[in-house]
Amino acid sequence: MNNLKNALIYEFDASADFNTSPLNTGVILDDDINDYFVEIEADESTLSSNFISMLPNSDATSNPMRRYEMDGEGTSASALIDDTYSFVLAGYHRQNGKGVARIHITGSGSASERSFDVFSNDGISTNERVRKATFYWKDVVSKLQSLLFGAETSNTEGTIIRIYKIPKLSSLNGVELVDGGLYYFDGSNQTHIFTGLNGDVDEEYVLRCFSEFSAGDTEYIVRLQGDSVSNRIKQRLSNNGGSLLPANSTVQYDASLKDGSVRIYAKSGKKRLSVQSSSSQFATQQDEFGIWNPDTITNVTSIEVSTTQGQGLVALFKRRKGYSIDPVPMRRVLSYSVNSGFANGITIDDIEGDKIPGAIKIEWNGVLSGVAGLLCRLIGDGSSIYPSAFIRAISGSVSANSSTVSQLFICQDGATVNHGVIYIYPKSGQNRPTINKSISEENRIELRAQSFGDTISLIDSITLFASNNDSIEGEIIVSVPKQTQQSQPWTLTVN
Repeated sequence: MNNLKNALIYEFDASADFNTSPLNTGVILDDDINDYFVEIEADESTLSSNFISMLPNSDATSNPMRRYEMDGEGTSASALIDDTYSFVLAGYHRQNGKGVARIHITGSGSASERSFDVFSNDGISTNERVRKATFYWKDVVSKLQSLLFGAETSNTEGTIIRIYKIPKLSSLNGVELVDGGLYYFDGSNQTHIFTGLNGDVDEEYVLRCFSEFSAGDTEYIVRLQGDSVSNRIKQRLSNNGGSLLPANSTVQYDASLKDGSVRIYAKSGKKRLSVQSSSSQFATQQDEFGIWNPDTITNVTSIEVSTTQGQGLVALFKRRKGYSIDPVPMRRVLSYSVNSGFANGITIDDIEGDKIPGAIKIEWNGVLSGVAGLLCRLIGDGSSIYPSAFIRAISGSVSANSSTVSQLFICQDGATVNHGVIYIYPKSGQNRPTINKSISEENRIELRAQSFGDTISLIDSITLFASNNDSIEGEIIVSVPKQTQQSQPWTLTVN
């Protein structure tokens, strides 16, 4: 089953006043067939801030949405739950800074409340803020057909909106269903084992779980090789009923989730890391998880999924060779495997940043042995012009901070296997916003928003390096949106 092509179905790029003239996409969506991904680039505003709202089907009923949110701004880490909200808070125009938002729309009216998962770099005035939110549309009958974009205040501002359709089963680009990769839990079947796998060949799996609305709060437990020994380390950053809940514990599974997906790095030779984002309108909860499996030797040939209640569909995918797993169809530009000191790093040249319709994606999976971080600089600029804000869970504590630093962060710490991904929006004319998620050291989850203060220079090179010369081992993958057209290939130089 390899027909998992995504498509850009809508694009708006203009200056407009969404307050006095809301933008309606028209009837272009059908969530019985597809999931959707919305990408917003919001130019800086002459106002201190001006949020962008989004309404499914121009829904005019009273408070049609639920809002679950975690924020990091300044030294404030916060969470909220609001079951009577008016719209999807999609993004912000802010003073002295461009904002970006990535919004993943999943579900269908016949099965559950639609989920709008928002990961954004936004803020008020000149502050940098990172925001992770899930909005639920309470209408469980109507088909999602259109989106209406509005604004808090009347002001003409530049905005780019891209909408991609995604096949509903995968809700991702760059994956293919494994043989025998579908199973339906009907309420009587408690366990299913996906067999015939080869983790050393496939390297990455994605398990997608669907919880049926009528079945209540279905929870799926996932175990590699069916191993139920309590030997995994689990780090979480959660919004539990409006309170931030960080925790580090030992568990008997590789993932525990309701609606949503888990990404499993299955190749042997290092601890297997499972990375998960999920939420539930039943449990009023958002979760960011990292779980480390200590078995570095056994090839993953099976994955067990079980549930003690409810019903729903689960689907197992593997990464397609040469692709990046992402809601946006991404074309892999290059990959680089490293097993050495990396203080000098690598430089990627011949980038034409203004020709990229969206973000450059840089992904890391590996071990940073004794290294304080895997870092990135644009056009070699190491001056302090990278404003930064994060929300972070380390073991049982949560914190937030804002500062101006001299580089972008991809992943911090990590004497054990870790994962980081950063999206860099390189278009010139304003600051270059980025958003980043990293999971490391068996005790850290971090969401970060940064930007690059040079508004003029063309982004034609990126330097990746470690913060000291200790050895690192892993793979760096660089991708761009599939529709990117550039005049020459990128080049890589080992410094």
